[in-house]
Amino acid sequence: MTDQRQWSPAIYGIGRIGPLADLSIYNLTLNLIGCPVRAYGCASGRMAGQIAALFYRYRSVGGFEYVADFLIGSRGDGPLLTRPGDSGTVWLVESDSVEHDLMPVAVQWGGTVFEAGNMQLPFALATNLSNICRELEVELIRDWHLATFEYWEAVGHYSIASFACPQVSDPALHRLMMANQARISFEPAAINRSVNRVTAPGFVPLANVPDKVWKKPRSRNVPYGRRGPENPNHYADIDLKLNGGPSLDELTPTAADLTSQKWRNYYNSIGATQARERGMVPFRVWQLYKEMVGYVQQGQVAQFVAAAGVLSHYVGDACQPLHGSYLSDGDPFRHPDGSASAQRLGHGRGYGGGVHSAYEGDMLDAHIPALLHGLEAALGGVTACI
Repeated sequence: MTDQRQWSPAIYGIGRIGPLADLSIYNLTLNLIGCPVRAYGCASGRMAGQIAALFYRYRSVGGFEYVADFLIGSRGDGPLLTRPGDSGTVWLVESDSVEHDLMPVAVQWGGTVFEAGNMQLPFALATNLSNICRELEVELIRDWHLATFEYWEAVGHYSIASFACPQVSDPALHRLMMANQARISFEPAAINRSVNRVTAPGFVPLANVPDKVWKKPRSRNVPYGRRGPENPNHYADIDLKLNGGPSLDELTPTAADLTSQKWRNYYNSIGATQARERGMVPFRVWQLYKEMVGYVQQGQVAQFVAAAGVLSHYVGDACQPLHGSYLSDGDPFRHPDGSASAQRLGHGRGYGGGVHSAYEGDMLDAHIPALLHGLEAALGGVTACI
């Protein structure tokens, strides 16, 4: 490598990686069993799994035992979506903790298949990455100033916010939003290039604070992390009909029908009593807009800009079809094989699980330049007042 500036240590389809998971005989425990991990395979694309076993013996020949450090399997009822060609894939730990999120933990080099009735369940065989680095005497490079953010949560939200700033028609407000474009998002030319500090505890542009800061538990490094459930603010299953009753969409045909009490009654009727089950993205948008009106009346310019920046995130979510449907990551009332399920399955565990990341991640990842150029051409001279 003659010039490291021509390369990025970020993983395509995932983004900036965390610190190396430094595992050895001194700290390797059974707590790793069930640990959620994710990867982007050359053949399979996005993969989500969990560590199913440690030190799996896959062969015994001539008195020698052949052992894989990790056996990685599926998180749900369906099989792990891995296939030949994924060798060399780096698996990363998923965690709510900023300090431990997306830590590289293993390198996949092979696979094995178990029989389960009429099903075949593939598993990935992987080696501890810290062992590899130690044996090869190399270090993991994860410089922040080289990391890119090639996934919907950043590309989509930052694109929406960036292109919204110059669309404001009022001259004074236009100047204000353009002066703060780099705080709200990035200039369009900088999207999909190397960016600085796009993840807490560093500076996060406002358009992605709801995902990158508020979804993380409050901690020393994330003092503004969540105090309560944040995810319900990002979605609403408006097409879900249970117990013979109407859907939220049918209950609110006009803006005047959109009342918090009507939504509470609906959720109570379908047995959604936990806050995390009661999606409320329209009310989050409404709440922030009212705050912006108050800030204008009080002359609080900085607070107005901050509210406008995070508002763009929730508006972006509300525009995504998979944030407004119970089919957000497949059909939760069908098993992965397509058969009916008597109970509602977990998110992404039903028929078609994985469509969420495929739609909001993979497709945009493959066409980011076209997305940005298309937005610019489509907006043209169109303006809008905030």
